[in-house]
Amino acid sequence: MTAAKQNTKPLNSRTEDVYQAAAKLMVAKGFGGTSIADIARAVGMTKAGLYHHIASKQDMLFQIIQHAMDIMEDIVIQPAMQIEDAEERLRFIVRNHTTTILERGQSFTVLFSEIHHLNPEQQEDVGGRINEYRSLIKESIESLKAEEKLRDLDTEIATLHLVKVITGIASWYKEDSSKDHEHLIRETIEFTMAAILRSE
Repeated sequence: MTAAKQNTKPLNSRTEDVYQAAAKLMVAKGFGGTSIADIARAVGMTKAGLYHHIASKQDMLFQIIQHAMDIMEDIVIQPAMQIEDAEERLRFIVRNHTTTILERGQSFTVLFSEIHHLNPEQQEDVGGRINEYRSLIKESIESLKAEEKLRDLDTEIATLHLVKVITGIASWYKEDSSKDHEHLIRETIEFTMAAILRSE
């Protein structure tokens, strides 16, 4: 199974607050429409004070996305790699990834669409981590195929669809929604697994 990448350095609580505020602004206004002054104002800091936490707006976007991937490593990827059964592993991935989106910040997920604002080296780094995660999912789906549990599907396309179903939640779910988190998580698991598993 694919080896997980080591996390980047941990954040202090103030830096995480800055990243959360910046992520929400960038989702609302776009990367280009969000200024350093906007971010500083949102967290109650001066621009000079903000630069103690970031090198540039581009670097902040990179660090926000890296932080999101670090969370995924800790909560989804590394634990999933310890699960031997492929179906159980996929259910765990869907549950924990969906939970992470709902409880740890939808803005982080939406910001992955802004990756093109990063420099080539940063894009390669982020892209590599995303591909490692997709590989874990694809390997799990291929294991189901080998066990004859998978419907007649292209495993590459099935992987992409599964990831899009989960990450797509961030684009439509409202944080003040009355929808129960656990109900949404269960429905997402059942929907994705029903789409790929043979009926008994």
